[in-house]
This record gives sequence, C-alpha cells and structure tokens, in this order.
Amino acid sequence: MTTIRTDLIPNLYANPISTISQADPAVVTVPTVATVVSTTGTIGTVSGSGSSGTPWTATITLMSAVTGLVSGSIITATAGTGTFAAGGVVSVKEVTGNKSITINKIGGTIPTAGTVTDISLPAVSTLPTFLANANIISATGTIGTIPTSGITSGVTVFTTIAGTSVTAAATYTAVSQSATSGSGVGAVFTVVKAGAGTAYSGAVTITTTTVGSGYAVGDTITIPGASLGGTTPTNNMTLTLGAASLGGPWTFAITGMSSVVGLQVGDVITATAGTGTFAAAGSVAVTSIASSTSITATKTGGSAPTAGTITNITIPRGTIVLFTNPGNELTFTSTTGTFQAGENISQVTSLATGVVTNVLPTSIEYIATANVFNTANVVTGGTSNATMTPTAVTGMNQLLTAGINNTNAFYISILSENTFSLYTDVDLGATVDSTGFTAATANAGQYTDFNVVIITEA
Repeated sequence: MTTIRTDLIPNLYANPISTISQADPAVVTVPTVATVVSTTGTIGTVSGSGSSGTPWTATITLMSAVTGLVSGSIITATAGTGTFAAGGVVSVKEVTGNKSITINKIGGTIPTAGTVTDISLPAVSTLPTFLANANIISATGTIGTIPTSGITSGVTVFTTIAGTSVTAAATYTAVSQSATSGSGVGAVFTVVKAGAGTAYSGAVTITTTTVGSGYAVGDTITIPGASLGGTTPTNNMTLTLGAASLGGPWTFAITGMSSVVGLQVGDVITATAGTGTFAAAGSVAVTSIASSTSITATKTGGSAPTAGTITNITIPRGTIVLFTNPGNELTFTSTTGTFQAGENISQVTSLATGVVTNVLPTSIEYIATANVFNTANVVTGGTSNATMTPTAVTGMNQLLTAGINNTNAFYISILSENTFSLYTDVDLGATVDSTGFTAATANAGQYTDFNVVIITEA
C-alpha cells in the first residue's frame, strides 16, 4: 500500500458552544454536562451525625445502574420523596451490588429517606480531551542518535581547555586544529590570551570564526603550540567539545511517542529532559511525521541535544479549531458512528468513493475506488449515511472570515477546563477582537478540531 499524501481534516464530530464573548481576545465557553448514572434510587434509613468522623450514612437501593461509581465518587440526585438535602457533600462509601450503594454525607442538612431520581456524577467539561490538554502532544519519547555538526560561531564554550601557554598576553588569529579525536574538520578560531600565566585554562577567550563540520560532543581538538606563540607540542592547547560547544543544526529521530496527534511539520516543540534532552537555548522544530509514534526534528542554535528518553513533548501554543464547514463534506457509511475498517466513504463535491482500510490512533487509511477525494478542510459525517457539518456560531457571522488568513479556522489558547480564547497566529500573539462583532446566540454554535487522514493506494 502506497501513501499518496497526508492531509489535515477536521475531526469526526462537532462540539457544542455555550457562548462566545464580544471581547479582545474573543473567549469561547463550552458546556459542562453531568453524567446520570442511575435514573432511580431509594434512600434507606439515615444514621450518623454529619461530621467528618461520623458522617450521615445510608443505603441507596433500586438503582437502574451503578456503572462509573467507585468509592469516593461525589454524587448528586434530584429529590423525590427522599432527598440528599441542602449543603454538604454526598459521596459513595461502597458499591454494594449492581443496583445498590452506600453513601456518606458530611456537612449540610441530614438526608431524608425516600425515592430520588437522576443520581449523577458532577458536571464535566465537553471540551475534548485533546483540546483540554492541547499543549502536551506525547507523554513519552526517545531521542535517537545525534549527528555531528559545526562548532558554535562566535565566543565558544568548551568543556575543558588544557595545556601550557607562553607567558605573554597576545591575540592569535586564523588558528586551526592539527589533530582531533573525532572526524571534525574546518574549524578556525581566534584565541585571545590575557595575563602572564602559563595555563590556557581561565586565561583564554576562544572565538570560532569558521564553524567547520563533523564535530561531536566529547571530541578533543588540538591547536598546535606554534600557532599560539610557542612551540609544538610543548605549548599545544587541547579543547574538549561539550553540548554548548556545537552550533548545529542537528536533525534526529524521536521514537516511542504515545501520540503525534496535533503535530504539523514546522511546529516548534519542547520536552522535559530524562536521560535525553533538547538541551539549552535554540529551538527544536518538527521536520516530518514519520509514523503514529515517531517524528524527525531539527534543532537550530543553542547546545547539542542528547540522545535518550524525554517526556511531555509539547507544542508551546494552542491547537486549531474550525467554526464552520468550508464545503468539502466527506460522507461515510457507519453502524457505529466512528470510522471502521471496511466501511465505505464518499464525497459529493468530487464524486469520489473509497473504502477505509485501517484506523490508526491519529489517522485513517483508505483506498479510493473512484475519482480523487478533495481532502482540503473536509468535515466528516456524524451519523450513518449522513453528513454533519459544523455551522457558524449563530449571530456572530464575522467568525466566517476572522480567522487564519481570513478563514474560519482559529488557533486557540486553553484558559480553563471549559473556555478557550481565539488567535490568528501560531504564537498566540494576534488576538481575535470580537468587540465589534454581532452578539452570538447562546447555545447555538459548534466547533471541531483537526486530525490527520492518510490517503493511500493499493
């Protein structure tokens, strides 16, 4: 199977919006939804005093379900002939059967025995997990072999500087190596010696004027004493290269990633050091998405990266969301509401049809059976044999052209578990000012985030 190309498409389902502010930057609020665990229940006899040491305790029976409840779960319920009563906190003490639990309540008013309905877990945000943790792309990763590079241009820091110098202070230009423990070539230096001592260490400033190539951390470079006002080998100077000595760029693989969802070529990434590190200063950018668990990256400037494990590979910006359908709807046939291998897909605008061949953690693969799919900003179907397209936020039609390059796509910054703000640049510096926009209608908008689709042929 050959990959024809990889495209960015909005995800399968649109997500609801509660409100969007008229502000700079515009702030989107998404709904919070409580999970109803059981539609019925009967509170039995209540005992205890409501304190932390002796909470009120009761058994709830005749529940329709207990799925999702565990010891310690905080719950609420709608009063019937019984009630959890005002104030305090009610939590699950123990799940005693498939239709019963015991509860504790601390504080507030004593619960009342009797029937209750809609026993629920607390409301949670509808913000998708990926967006809620938009910055952290992968929890794990391993940096592969670091290639050689040139030496840092300008004043250069070396791990060690060794040798016996002549006593006179002087400046030596166009100095080059006579030997190296590695394979690096071509570096040229200016060496300034201060003071009257006979040690190079602490007395010289070394500026790299030509960076050369092929140098690696741990290499030693020998500068002949004859180039430093003395004799060879008596006054040779030996330099040891460290991570801060090398100037890159370095291109390397990162494997063993838990996810690559949300990454794009060109994204600048950071990571927490483990046995490996991106090292100080400079920047690391994604150069290719190699697979669902690996990428290649290039570091420019700063110190040389170190091979080994890293954690929390992060995009230091928000992700992209889309507020309306750009026109290329992708319809698919599904009995589950999600992509499944073997299911048919089609597109009205291109008259293309195909079959899903594989569903991966971050993408789908499919074979086109007729014509060519237009996958530029498509929105996928949400139900069997139908197409669901995000609509503009009702009322605030300016969002159709206020985004990236005057489109309906926006970079976002997560503000809380159910709010995010809108920007038009990857660095989150250019805000979307909706102060003068038409007011949005409450609970009348939706949005989607993006994923990757890989187009293949047999």
